[in-house]
Amino acid sequence: MFSMRDCIDEIGHLQPSFVDLEKVRKERGIEPMEIFLSTIPDFFDENDCGLLDNICKLQKLIINSSKKEDFESAFEYIQVIRYLLKSFNNETARIAGNSLCLPSFSFFYFKKKHFKRSINCITTLCKQNDGLYYTFPIFHLHKIHHIMNLVDVYIAKKQYEMAGKIMKDIILYHGTGAIPGQWGEGSFEHLNTLRAMISPDHLTNTLFSPLFVSSWRHKQMREILFNDEDFIVRINAALPVESHFYTGLVSFFMAMKSFITAKVTYDISVFFSHFKGFEFDGFKLLLLKEIYVVTQDECVKKDIEMIIKDKLRFKSTDEILQQLCL
Repeated sequence: MFSMRDCIDEIGHLQPSFVDLEKVRKERGIEPMEIFLSTIPDFFDENDCGLLDNICKLQKLIINSSKKEDFESAFEYIQVIRYLLKSFNNETARIAGNSLCLPSFSFFYFKKKHFKRSINCITTLCKQNDGLYYTFPIFHLHKIHHIMNLVDVYIAKKQYEMAGKIMKDIILYHGTGAIPGQWGEGSFEHLNTLRAMISPDHLTNTLFSPLFVSSWRHKQMREILFNDEDFIVRINAALPVESHFYTGLVSFFMAMKSFITAKVTYDISVFFSHFKGFEFDGFKLLLLKEIYVVTQDECVKKDIEMIIKDKLRFKSTDEILQQLCL
C-alpha cells in the first residue's frame, strides 16, 4: 500500500520546474481591462476615451480605500464616477464605463457588509457585459472573473453551498461550454474567443485563483467542493480542453477526493510528478495541508514543512506554516 510516508518521500525527491518569476509577474500584470482600454480609440472619441481611463483609475482608488475601511473617501470616488457617467457622448461607452466601475462598487458594499447591494452590482454587470461582448469580447472574461468574486460574498454570509455552487458552475463552464442561465450568456464560442486573445492556461489560472483561496481559508468550502462525487465525475468527463492548467485542475480534484474519502495518497504523488509548474503550487499546498492535518507522524509533518519551504514558491512561507492546522 502506498502510504503517506511513501507519498511525502516521493514528493520530496521531485524538483520544481524552472520558471522566470519576473516574466510571469509581467504577464500576469496585464489586466483584462487594459486590453479593453488599448482598443477604445478605434471606437470612441477623445472625450469618451478620457472618461473611461479616468473611471478605471477611480475604481482602483475605491478598492484601495475600501480595503483600508476608509469608506468616506471611497464613497466620494463613487460620486465622482456617477458624475462622469453622465458625460459620455456614446451610449456604448457609457455602458462600458458603468461595467468597469461596478466591481469596485460591489467591493465597497461587500466591505460595508451590504451584501445584497454587492450582489446586485455583479448581477447588473452580467447583463451589461453580455451586450458589450459582441464589440469587446474581453468583457466576457471580466464578467466571469467577477462572478467568481461573489464566492467571497456568500462565504461572508456563511452561505457556503451557494459559494460552492458558483465555483462549480464556472469550473464546469470552462470545460463544457455550458453556463447556468442565471449568469447570462456563455458558450464555447465565448471561451474560444478569449483563448485567441490570451493563452488558455492564463485564462484558466485567472478564473480559478478563488478556488485556492477559499479552500485554504474555509473548511466548509473544502468539504463542499471535494466531497461531491457527481461534480468530480462531471469535470473529469469535461477534460478535453486545450489547457494544461485545466487538466491539472481535474487531476487535483481527483487526488483531493481520493485522500478525503479513503486516505489514498497515490493520486497526490501523481499530481505532484505530472504538474510541476509554479501555477500549481497553490493546489499542492492544499493537498499537503490535508496530509499534514491527518497524519500522526511528526517526521511526515516536518518533511511537509520542508517541502513547502524548499519546493513551493511562496513569499510568506512562515505565515503559511502557521496556518497549516487552521
